[in-house]
Formats: sequence, C-alpha cells, structure tokens
Amino acid sequence: MSAPTAVLKAELRLFLREPFSLFWIVVFPTLLLAILGLIPSFREPSAELGGNRVIDLYVPVSVLLATIMAGLMALPPVLAGYRERGILRRMSTTPVRPAALLAAQIALHFAAALVSALLAIATGRLAFG
Repeated sequence: MSAPTAVLKAELRLFLREPFSLFWIVVFPTLLLAILGLIPSFREPSAELGGNRVIDLYVPVSVLLATIMAGLMALPPVLAGYRERGILRRMSTTPVRPAALLAAQIALHFAAALVSALLAIATGRLAFG
C-alpha cells in the first residue's frame, strides 16, 4: 500500500469517527430540505418565480450548503487541530508528504459533500417531484 493510500485510509477512519461532521455535512442539508418541503406554501407554484415552487429553489441551496459545510466548516478545523496537536510536525519526519494529508482531507470532504448533494437531489426529486 502506498503512503498516500495509507494516509487516505487513516483519515477516512478518523472522519467516520466524527459524528458531528457526518451530521452537518451529509444529513443536515437533506434534513433541512425535507423540513422546508413540509411547508405547504413552498410546494405551490408561484407566478413570481416563473411557475416554479419555492422548494424547487431550495434544492440547489441545500447542495451549496453541503459544499460550504464541508469546505469551510469542517476541513479547516481538522487541519488546524492537527497543527495544534503537533501532528503535522511529526508527519514531517515520515516519508509521507504534507500534500498527501491535504489531498486526503480534500478528497474525503469532497466525497462527503458529493454524497450529501446526491442525497439532497434524490430527496428533492422523490419527495417533491
């Protein structure tokens, strides 16, 4: 197993152990979309919106919310925590480059945002047409 693959595998395990990140990135945008979809006036077409429903406009907003949560609210605290705890300094003594850690974190958070986006789109399509 190559070093970047090992880092990705280790970071995946650490990411899955963090329930708050999983909730805010994967579950919350879809949950918010479902709650907003329960509002009756959001499911009625509006002439002001060109015949669209308000809930139709919230599907892209929930996809954007997942991306923001992953990129701005979850990724920087993880890397800052690694620096505070000295993990980055200790990694500099290993053959693994810091770029491998950064790439693993970006890949994990991108995958989580992608799963959340697909979940929100599927919920919007199945629940609200």
